[in-house]
Amino acid sequence: QRETLRKFWISLLAEINTDPSKVVETPMGDELFFMIALENPDSVLLRWLRARKWNVQAAVQHMMETLKWRQEW
Repeated sequence: QRETLRKFWISLLAEINTDPSKVVETPMGDELFFMIALENPDSVLLRWLRARKWNVQAAVQHMMETLKWRQEW
């Protein structure tokens, strides 16, 4: 599970498509920051992994859809 979580973090940052040190400066990174600001960041991502039965690609896709939705609304 730890390895899958690590892969999810890497894939998510790659999907946001920016230097990880500057992720908060992007619209999607900004939404991600607000989503995880009050909780343990790993706990938030684990929800998406569990909901997608530990399928990293499906979890990344769903997370990106959520971030886009949050940004629009």
